[in-house]
Order: sequence, then C-alpha cells, then structure tokens
Amino acid sequence: MFILIMLACVALALAVLRWLKRDYIKKVSTSGYLADPPAGISAWFARRYCQALVGWQVGKVTVIGAENLNTPGAKLIVANHGHFIDPILFPVILDVLPRTMAAQALFQAAGGLVSLLAAPGGAFAVDLTKGKGGEAADAAVKVLTTGQTLVIFPEGWAWLDGHVEQFRKGAVRIGRRAAAELGQPCYYVPSYIRYGRYPGKQILRLPPPLQYLILYSLACFFRRGVTVVIGKPISTADLPADDTVATEFLRQKVLELDPLRQTAAA
Repeated sequence: MFILIMLACVALALAVLRWLKRDYIKKVSTSGYLADPPAGISAWFARRYCQALVGWQVGKVTVIGAENLNTPGAKLIVANHGHFIDPILFPVILDVLPRTMAAQALFQAAGGLVSLLAAPGGAFAVDLTKGKGGEAADAAVKVLTTGQTLVIFPEGWAWLDGHVEQFRKGAVRIGRRAAAELGQPCYYVPSYIRYGRYPGKQILRLPPPLQYLILYSLACFFRRGVTVVIGKPISTADLPADDTVATEFLRQKVLELDPLRQTAAA
C-alpha cells in the first residue's frame, strides 16, 4: 500500500509539473526552436543527469581517439544511432555541453516531460517528416556559426539491433551552409558508438516507444558498456560535391570506425 501511495504521489507531482511547464514544453518541442545554450545550474544538472543515466543504462564508457575532438573551427559530430542513450553520451564525453539535434518525438515523450531535461541540456527538436525539417536545419546552422558544437545522428531514429541505416542528407547540407556563412570550412567529426549488447532484430517489429521502454526497463540485462571511437575531422572542403555522394562518404567514414570491423581487419 505504501508503494502505491508513493507512486500516486510521484504521478501527481509529474502531472502538476507538466501543467506548470506546459507553455515551455510546447515551445521547446517545436521543431527548430533553439533554447539558450546550457549554462549555470542547468548545465551542471544536465551533465550529472547524463552521467547517472549513462552509468545505469550502459555502464563503463570507453573513448578511443578523444584527441580528434579538439579540432578548431565549427565542429559537427556525426555518429551512428543504435541506442536511445546516444544523445546523452556526448555530454558525458565532452568538456562543454554540445547542442544535439533530436527527434521531435523524444521531446513529446511522457507528455512532454522529457523535454524538461532535453532542452536545458542543449538538445533541440527536429521534425523527421520529409520536407518538414527546414526550421531545425536553420537552428543547426546557427549553432555552428555561433561557435557551438553540434551533434547529429543522420539515421534519424535509433536502430536498436546495432545495424547502421542509410544517412539522411541533412548533416552534409548543414555543414556546407554553415561554412558558406562563416566563409571558412566546418569540420565533421565521424564517430562510431558500439554497445556491448543489443536487443536483436526482433525488437524492430515493435513501435519505437515500446522498443525504448524495453531497453530502459531491462538495463541490467543490456548493461555491457559502450565504446565510442572518434575519427579524424573531415573538412567541408574535402567532401564530394554531390550531396548524396558526400552523405554516403560520411557514412562510410563512420562505419570504418566500428571497433568490431577494426578487430576483424587486424
């Protein structure tokens, strides 16, 4: 009975919080809305929250090639997307909290309560519907041209079986636009995220919210650590001229960093 009362109190508190923050939730859940950069107590809390969630969900974080994150100039980290925890990894790895482009559905999860953690932590929403991501692309360009680090997962959704889906062209176009506005190259930092265990292909038959709930609830089973391999920066000036070819070029650069592929090649 005590546990039920406690759960009811928590649910009531969350409902009240959602009502009090309804205008803020609506605003930051809008595709392309860019909240102020994380600073002060918000940045401190966001980093501690990310550290706690990563520790609980995946355990030890191993970073290879961290020196490649020190590239000067506008920096766009491009990574594969195999876990809902991916956007939370880079705030743990980086010295300064980055801005992360995240699916609008993430901000709308749990009645919008997730946005109360995502937005103050530096994330901003993008509508993944074809043709509706223009405002988010504008926000991403602004992030780069104002000297902030941007993290993008060009697959769009997280593919929880560990395979790497085709990349969307947004990362290439955002980097080129920012470079044009700055009058100098921007740099892509390819990164591969490899978890110690994945749920398998069967989970992809379920709707994404249920996939994430399973992974979240069974953390003790899937908690096998994560390795993040950071590749050498690639200048926008070194990309192929065609956006489609350049996007596949970036994807291959990410795939080359897979620690399993590197082990097999050795």
